[in-house]
Amino acid sequence: GSVDGGWPKAAHIAVTVKKGSGLVEPVQTALNGAIRSGDYAKVLNRWGEGVESIPQSEINPAGLGD
Repeated sequence: GSVDGGWPKAAHIAVTVKKGSGLVEPVQTALNGAIRSGDYAKVLNRWGEGVESIPQSEINPAGLGD
């Protein structure tokens, strides 16, 4: 399905992990690897969401109210 990210404002949609799990950096590394390899774009395009792509994963980016 689709998630409204706050259009027309830009908003990042998150991947969440349990606090203190040690997974923040590994998940970010995996996402950035998928972005670099083109796999991320393939998945987004498969679901018609290619315009939602991001150039890199960010940890705790500013939100809509920031």
